Amino acid sequence: MLNYLNRSENSVAILFVLSLISLIIPYGMPLFGAITFLFVCLKFISGKIKIRLNLGISLFYLIVVFYFIGLMWTDTMYTRVKVDLTNIAGYVLLWILLSDLNLDNYKRLLHNIAKYTVVVVFPVSLFALYKFISLTNGNHFEFLYANDGRYPEGTSLMLDYNMFSLGIIPALLFSLYFLIQEEKTSKMIFYFVSFSSTFTTILLAGSRRAWIVAAVIFIYALVVFIRYLLRERPIKIFKFVFSTTYILVFIALIGVLFGFSDRFTNNFFDSSQFQRIEKRFNSISDGSFGTREIRYDYAYSLILQQSPLENIIGSGFDYIGKFGDRFNSTSGENYPHNPFLSSILYSGVLGTLTLVTLLIWSVVHLVNRFNVIGFNTSLYYLITWMFVFISGNSIFSIRIFSFMLLIIFAAPTFKRITKDKPNPLSV
Repeated sequence: MLNYLNRSENSVAILFVLSLISLIIPYGMPLFGAITFLFVCLKFISGKIKIRLNLGISLFYLIVVFYFIGLMWTDTMYTRVKVDLTNIAGYVLLWILLSDLNLDNYKRLLHNIAKYTVVVVFPVSLFALYKFISLTNGNHFEFLYANDGRYPEGTSLMLDYNMFSLGIIPALLFSLYFLIQEEKTSKMIFYFVSFSSTFTTILLAGSRRAWIVAAVIFIYALVVFIRYLLRERPIKIFKFVFSTTYILVFIALIGVLFGFSDRFTNNFFDSSQFQRIEKRFNSISDGSFGTREIRYDYAYSLILQQSPLENIIGSGFDYIGKFGDRFNSTSGENYPHNPFLSSILYSGVLGTLTLVTLLIWSVVHLVNRFNVIGFNTSLYYLITWMFVFISGNSIFSIRIFSFMLLIIFAAPTFKRITKDKPNPLSV
């Protein structure tokens, strides 16, 4: 068991799933840093400690340096800053694990991430759907209530349904990948159900960004399915379609027999949950960012108030308290919801230019290593951009984004790739 956990392709995959779980389940304990530390201790005991440097991780560490410089100008240690610092410590330890990967182990890591994600997140999506049905019937689960008494809407198990959806999306992607790659009909059905469950969970969570992502993935799924129909034997296609249809009809009959379908249909369309989803869907055409536009304007006003020197090196994190006062946050803290604006405030133009360089280089590195990283991993990394740059305070705030960033930078050269060893996440 210890030997298994001491392999980075296994330990990093476990940490990846743990990062997703922190987005979708309110377990209330900071496990990521502690477990990452334990994995690094195993590396140290076995004498396998390595720290690999490249341009990408060097830029990442430089961003960390600018973050700490911002702390020098800060009067108060805010909770959001403490969370960022905890995450940064985890990222430093995570890179030690990633530095131990060679080309073959890196490919196994991607495969393990895909497999563990589906196995863990799929059952969670089923519970999320059950929670949604219970909610339309007026039933609640006590453990889902937040400390302030609020209850998650839709299928979300967290108050932040955007982050919840971000945690479900990789299971949707990887379910589709395994569905196309699998040969056995029974496993194909499993991945089809997983894809359907995660897709429905995302739709009913209420995140507009996630709806756009789900629509793109659905179109991608149609293209992949057409390719599948063209290349597979008719008998295999028939077995899959027949088996899947049989199961779906059986489930539908059970629902009709016990009256579940009628109760759900009536309660759903008459419930506040349906009205909420309908309202959020109609708001897509408005093209409005709502309160975010107000936050952006306030951030601009704070930037204009900075001295020339502060515009160059930043003025620290006291803007968090100012945002908290401006928007009457109960915690006393708030932020622009845009890491670029936050970066200008706490690290100035120098830190922000470094951040932009880091992001550009990550895309360049992704393109150069695409044969290793693969389509699905690349797509999910780009999807995280839609969430972190509209919801995050810094690139360290949303752990799964920096996790994906480090995975991209850890990709080895693809010179050794041969035709008999395809990338496990290429479709």
